[in-house]
Amino acid sequence: MAYLDSWKICKRTFEGKAGKKPSEKFLLVFRKSSGMEDVAKGLDTALQKLDPKEIDKATTKYRITSSNYRNLLEAASRQDKGENYNAALTELDRGMDRILADFLAAADDRFRTKADNLLADVEKLRRSLEEQFYSVSASVVEAKTAYEECGKITRTVVSIASHNAAGAKKAAAGLSAPCKTISTIAGRVAKSDAAARKQYDGSLKEFKKSKHLIDLLGGEKTFEYATNKPYNLVNNIEDKSHETQELVSKSKALVVTAAAALKGGFDSKQFMQDSLGMFLERVHRDAASCHQMVLDREHEFGELNFAFMNAEEQRGKRAVASDKLVTESYGKFEKASFDGPRNIAETISKIEEVQERLDRDFKGYDRTVIKGNKEAQSLYDDICDASYELNTAKDTLKELTKKYVKLSGKLKAK
Repeated sequence: MAYLDSWKICKRTFEGKAGKKPSEKFLLVFRKSSGMEDVAKGLDTALQKLDPKEIDKATTKYRITSSNYRNLLEAASRQDKGENYNAALTELDRGMDRILADFLAAADDRFRTKADNLLADVEKLRRSLEEQFYSVSASVVEAKTAYEECGKITRTVVSIASHNAAGAKKAAAGLSAPCKTISTIAGRVAKSDAAARKQYDGSLKEFKKSKHLIDLLGGEKTFEYATNKPYNLVNNIEDKSHETQELVSKSKALVVTAAAALKGGFDSKQFMQDSLGMFLERVHRDAASCHQMVLDREHEFGELNFAFMNAEEQRGKRAVASDKLVTESYGKFEKASFDGPRNIAETISKIEEVQERLDRDFKGYDRTVIKGNKEAQSLYDDICDASYELNTAKDTLKELTKKYVKLSGKLKAK
């Protein structure tokens, strides 16, 4: 119901219960425009606009006008001195207050609905950017694979150029395809980066216009927290774009290296040594990624085991049969104890895939470079040690599987 209609009802109710209109002698109170209809209309208009300034303005006008009107009616009551009139005046007073209270509650409710919609829009942006990030990440992996192929070809060219010029020239021709792949991917990722940035900046600009909604969300910090994930995602996409551009530069450098090797007089041993250093960095990156997966699996088990022990403590305090929450918890534990080993098995498979890829690529290096070269030998040994650590990671996961089996046995015994 419109607030103007609510006011009209209040007025008619007052007239009916008062039994008569206020004193005709006192400024013709009801015949004189009270201004209440205008301010009631103002409430309706402000609620439609739903602008914080308009809401405050309409609220202030209503309070001032209703207060002045109340003073007029109270002055009139001193002249009329009727019990019915005074009772009706009290009810009218409450009615006017109720109209304002309903208005403020409705405005707050609509603001909060818009605030929820804002959060939904932020989440929608996050999901969109996340999808773009995953797509870009897959493209970067493809570009890295192409770059690794460039490296293999270049190492082959460098290794045989001094004694097999024809074979080296033929091998060098193979650089064209992977280099083109990297360049194409870099262009595609750059476009994705620009589109993601444009989407993020445009959305954030619109979000910041709704400062009154941000306040309802808990202030700037809460809004910043809500938009933190989209912010990180768009920056990560930008980082991926820079990464592919760097791969373009590196692949071009490999083409230059291959050309230099074909001309002769190229320091192949130094190149191979440098390549070993870069391969060691790659092994460390892959190992770090694998170790992070191990930490994730350990964290999952740690949380499950802690929750189980906590449930056991609660079980000791009261009968499980009469405690639905604890009973449900054991059901969740059983599912988690099944999912855990499955996740571990998948992680072990991923680590083995990394190992196979590293082993395959490492075999492509010319080992003659380490003969009599202490620095190259050191790099070679470090690569072997870092690669072996992946076996340690798998062993850790296998031990973790045993812990799951042990915990599962405890669950079945309950």
